[in-house]
Amino acid sequence: MNHNDVYHITFAWDGYDEITEGEYTTRRYSMEDLLDCVDKYIEHWRDRDVYIDCVSWETDNDTQDLTKPVQDYLTTKGAISGIQKP
Repeated sequence: MNHNDVYHITFAWDGYDEITEGEYTTRRYSMEDLLDCVDKYIEHWRDRDVYIDCVSWETDNDTQDLTKPVQDYLTTKGAISGIQKP
């Protein structure tokens, strides 16, 4: 496993004010692990209408925004296209 590639995902939920809104960011070292954790966190914050706010992939040399491809994948549970190593 290459720990130079890090995937970050931020889950967020809206609230009535800044006290009741929130977010949680976690990191994984593979896309497979990141996708595996999504259902767990979505279920954990289900009552707060949680959503995926941001997904990124960072290497020693580059950062790539993966928010849209991951959201699309999770919506369709299809193949993730457009995700390539920098």
